[in-house]
Amino acid sequence: MVNTSGSAELPGKFSASEKEYLEKVMKQNLKQYDVQMNITIVGDAMTGKTSVTSALIGSKFEINTPRSIGLDSKVTYRNHSGKKIKLKIVDTDADKNKECIKKVYYDISKAIFILYDLTNRESFNDAKFWIESVKSQCSHQPLLVLVGNKKDQKDKIVITSKMASEFASKHEIAQFEVSANDQESIEHLLEYVIGTVLDSNVELPGSDKLCK
Repeated sequence: MVNTSGSAELPGKFSASEKEYLEKVMKQNLKQYDVQMNITIVGDAMTGKTSVTSALIGSKFEINTPRSIGLDSKVTYRNHSGKKIKLKIVDTDADKNKECIKKVYYDISKAIFILYDLTNRESFNDAKFWIESVKSQCSHQPLLVLVGNKKDQKDKIVITSKMASEFASKHEIAQFEVSANDQESIEHLLEYVIGTVLDSNVELPGSDKLCK
């Protein structure tokens, strides 16, 4: 039922306290989310950025995923510590000459994934470029996470966990190995990022919400 002022009106007869409580619950239900987190994924071509993005939002893996051209974003929601989190995940292309475009997304991101292919040594070596790109262009300090994809291709892996761990420690960032194919460790990665950002108690660009 809607009154002439356009606001919601509760049906039936309620006491003033009951009405106040019910209206509060209705407003909470209408609220879409408590905190928005923007996550940007960078890395070389064919590392699986689009596939990882799809896995993060719960979509099924597609073998013939087309290479990203430009920028694409997807949204999903998660509940964590009593808060509803809106996650906007930005999938970037691998063109190193488009840093002016990526800077915009760096600046609104609470977390940035440096993605490499566990079966491709060059993509791992280039992780240093992407880390330096973020650090030199970002106006704040987002959570950086080194993410090795294609963990399921065990017979083709050339980057060992020890190599990745030592690299991540050197650059003082977190490190994960995942598989967009079977979604191994995807949920663990996402829970780590959400929890770390919420616990940081720091307000970062891209949201008018305080992460706490």
